[in-house]
Amino acid sequence: MKKYVFLFAVACTLFACGEPKETKNADTIIPVVTDSANQAQNLVANDRSQIKDTVFHTALPPVFDGDIIMQNCAAPEAQLVHELMGGKYNHVGLVFTRERDGLLMVLEMQDTMRTTPLTDFVDRSVNGSVCLLRMKDASKVLNEEKTRKLRAAAKAYKKSPFDPVLNWDDSGLYSSELVWKIYNNALNLKLCPTRKVADFNIGLEKQKELKKSYNKQVGNADEAVSIDDIYNSPKLERIYEK
Repeated sequence: MKKYVFLFAVACTLFACGEPKETKNADTIIPVVTDSANQAQNLVANDRSQIKDTVFHTALPPVFDGDIIMQNCAAPEAQLVHELMGGKYNHVGLVFTRERDGLLMVLEMQDTMRTTPLTDFVDRSVNGSVCLLRMKDASKVLNEEKTRKLRAAAKAYKKSPFDPVLNWDDSGLYSSELVWKIYNNALNLKLCPTRKVADFNIGLEKQKELKKSYNKQVGNADEAVSIDDIYNSPKLERIYEK
């Protein structure tokens, strides 16, 4: 009888030591991993401020509506403007938050005015060269109402073509002209003084080449604004530069 009692005790001990261990693994470890993954997905999907402040995989600090971003890129339009006007950077755009999902976009001129995700804009920069500028005292200067005005001014140039000869009318635009005019039209704020196209000393041979290629004449008496003019504006502060 003692033998059977002993065997029954051993069996109960083995059952107690083995079965709960499997239940613990199933009930605690697996659900924790699943819940963490769901929480991470929900954070990215639902938290717009998180999307805005982390700027995804870029090395930029937090970026906001109305920020100005410069780069060097391989786009032919940017290279042409750089050839005509010189400067440290060859392309500039204006940052806005896309209203439907909070994604940061860059309003820019290529062959036409278009919007590009900020991450794509940064990724295409040659050697990662990027400069982020912001209005001084932006928290006071760029309130919600003024940001709306910037958006409205930008929409006026929707589908505008690229201007290869630096004319100042609105029949076409180059990148620094676009950014300057949006600020000026929306807020009556001149980011920097304009100059004359003649100040950039575009040679006669180059002017003839542009006339032949685009059937447009360089207007040496036209107003003009370069990317460097905006870069050196005393009204802006450099938030990030690489």
